Amino acid sequence: MHQTNVVFEAFEEARLRAPHLECRALARLLGCSEGEIQASRLGRGVHSLALTPCDLIMMLPRLGRVQMVTRTTHAALSSRLNACHIDADQRHASLWSDQALAMQLLLPCWYWVCLSNERPTPGEPEVPCLQVFDRFGRVLHQLYGLTPEAPGWTLLDYFTALKRPGFTRCIEMTHACSEDDRPALLESWRALRDPGGSRSFCRIIGYDGWRPTVPWPDISARRCHVSVLSWHWPAPVGVRSPPGPA
Repeated sequence: MHQTNVVFEAFEEARLRAPHLECRALARLLGCSEGEIQASRLGRGVHSLALTPCDLIMMLPRLGRVQMVTRTTHAALSSRLNACHIDADQRHASLWSDQALAMQLLLPCWYWVCLSNERPTPGEPEVPCLQVFDRFGRVLHQLYGLTPEAPGWTLLDYFTALKRPGFTRCIEMTHACSEDDRPALLESWRALRDPGGSRSFCRIIGYDGWRPTVPWPDISARRCHVSVLSWHWPAPVGVRSPPGPA
């Protein structure tokens, strides 16, 4: 709780002294995640939503005109939806309209959703905003209400709560391949071209039943068509085997 108060005080100080500083930039300066910053504001402008991902997805058409931003480490995809259409099941959802980019949502990655008032870009007025985070506190999606008077935003207020998320610290294990490591990496990759090498690789990742029907494609090829392979994966207990290629 003490750390939460420190993060909140840092957020308030940054908003006072540098109002154009974005939340992700502040998170880098503080050495925490954006989710931790938003969680520190619970009850002080931020509320959790007591809704399942599927229920929340089905409420999105009631929010009127929205701007949806999907973020990754290196890029952000933004699209304005005047009236969104939804195709969804228990694990996936697709938001689209006739004049905007389609957004693909992986619902099992959702960990915490909060409702607050945020600025779509620095200098713009605050509008209602839904933010979706993964278990590491990273922002997956941000959805800004461009028509705050839409009835859906009022309806969301009935599902607000003060439940605090428990984020997990993410340890980055990846690193750039150095010049000294590159020959060994290429040699290991070439070894996967023969059936013995590919079977060894599949044993490492837990799929002993994988069998290529044709030789492994040359890594020097600029284009590799997945259709030249077929998979025979043994399914773990309680899991159905994935379908083969069409």
